[in-house]
Amino acid sequence: MRAKLSQRESYVTEPGGFTETEWPVMRNLVETVLRQHRPHTVYGIAEADVTDSLAALAALQRKARIAIPFNAFAIHCLARGAAEFPETLTYRRGKRLITFHDANVGTLIEKQFAGGIRLPASHTVRAAQSKSLAEITFELRHAIRTDQSHVEAVILRRRLARMPTLVRRYTAWRMGRDPFMLNRYHGNIGMTTLQSPGFRTPLVALPPNISTATVALGTIAPRVMLDKSGQPTERKIISIGAGFDHLIIDGMSISRFSHRVVQLLESTEAITDSFIDEMRILTERGVA
Repeated sequence: MRAKLSQRESYVTEPGGFTETEWPVMRNLVETVLRQHRPHTVYGIAEADVTDSLAALAALQRKARIAIPFNAFAIHCLARGAAEFPETLTYRRGKRLITFHDANVGTLIEKQFAGGIRLPASHTVRAAQSKSLAEITFELRHAIRTDQSHVEAVILRRRLARMPTLVRRYTAWRMGRDPFMLNRYHGNIGMTTLQSPGFRTPLVALPPNISTATVALGTIAPRVMLDKSGQPTERKIISIGAGFDHLIIDGMSISRFSHRVVQLLESTEAITDSFIDEMRILTERGVA
């Protein structure tokens, strides 16, 4: 009688073949974050006409001769909206409500780790509501291009990634109940993106929500609309998905906050030529 194959040996006999690689330790952080998803999350979908803001960003890029990521502009708008509606920065801690004064926007940047592995890495733009578009742009560029291993939040996250599963699960449980711990690791409002160069089909996502509010930027797709004179014209529309902790924030506050963020995304108010001088000064100083 043929001996029973071990599980690994049975995999080897699978038709079609496969490739086996080591589990990236840094993906433990992804699992830990997903475990913090808030159970009372409600979702909403919106759109913003970013034709004018994209045109203004493109014109400014040509003048400044530097790439301005749309994400930097979106963080600037999101933080300003959150500052105007502090419910989005409010958390429950036991029998108390904690409202942060700063919008610390947790977002993702793509980084290359040891072994050539490219993974999304967390980065928090602290007090983003008080930073200009140039300051946020410089900070994101600096975070992507430089070694961030000395940053406290990065040190904590990497240490957590290597801890045993039970420790990481306990940390996720604690972080969901301690807004100060969450703010230390990830900030107090989240933003992620699904944008990809050349992807012009509408795509929207409902993001995992570890904060009171998390916004997911979808793709920017062309759409034919009527202008003020009733003539058809092509506009660029971004799809937006967002999750909100309904235990903390109610429908009308969600609606007002969302409306304000859409207004800011459609506006060119923050896109000015002062960006050029600010970027020059920041580059000369060489600090984020």
